[in-house]
Amino acid sequence: MRFTNLKTGDAQVANAIAGKDVPAARSDSSLNYQERPAYGFRSLIPNRAKGYVFEDGRYVKAVSMAIDRTELLHSGYFDLGVAGYGTIAPSHFAFDPNFKPFEKADPDGAKKLIDAVGKPLTFELLVPAGDPALLTISQLMKAQLSKAGITANLNQLEFAKILELQTAHTFAGLTFVGWSGRVDPDGNTYDHVYTKRPFNDSSYTNTNVDKFLDQERATTDEAQRKAAFRSAEQIYVVDDPARIWLGFAAAQLLTSKKVKAPPVYADQIVRYHLMSMAQ
Repeated sequence: MRFTNLKTGDAQVANAIAGKDVPAARSDSSLNYQERPAYGFRSLIPNRAKGYVFEDGRYVKAVSMAIDRTELLHSGYFDLGVAGYGTIAPSHFAFDPNFKPFEKADPDGAKKLIDAVGKPLTFELLVPAGDPALLTISQLMKAQLSKAGITANLNQLEFAKILELQTAHTFAGLTFVGWSGRVDPDGNTYDHVYTKRPFNDSSYTNTNVDKFLDQERATTDEAQRKAAFRSAEQIYVVDDPARIWLGFAAAQLLTSKKVKAPPVYADQIVRYHLMSMAQ
């Protein structure tokens, strides 16, 4: 829809172009398409509050193990972005290219975790309505999860309603909402996984994660900060997972050639105030 609006002249600026539309956007002589690696991560957010399905972190890890991120990237995102496993993007100084805990889908391993809990895993996955690309990706994940005996029931809701449920920590299962990203890994991490922080929509709490993130905030030494981030990420991604991370997006900017625009920013935030009409 966004690409169509640019082509028809109903809009002059857009981002978050669906992967399937990117080749056409690149080749359209009336448009300028920009892309660069983004800081923002793609994730599924579980409600880990007491009394909800994902209170037990083994269920969260089982979903992570059952998902084939390479297939999602290729068949769902049309190779837009990269597969990934946490909050720290490849362009962040604290990134570790060898950190690939769920590089290959492991449905058998996921089944064993669920068996250890002692109850089959069935949950509701909330998907923003009106986004065919996200729905297709969600359907692909549903099929992948079924190989591990996991049942995901898709429910499309308005984006604002999903955010309302996340903020209130009252959603039943998982939500599928992205994040634009920040230049420092702290901005991608702290508020999302630290106990009771504003974007900690999963109600996640782990005292060791809090300790390591306090450590990275207590120094400007890059090596010390990286060590603290690496220790924290191992816990909130693998040992006691806060979310299911799927990968990192690509920052995009598509404009009409009637618009003068700055280079696309890796945080995916559109700087309209830096744009003007071409002379």
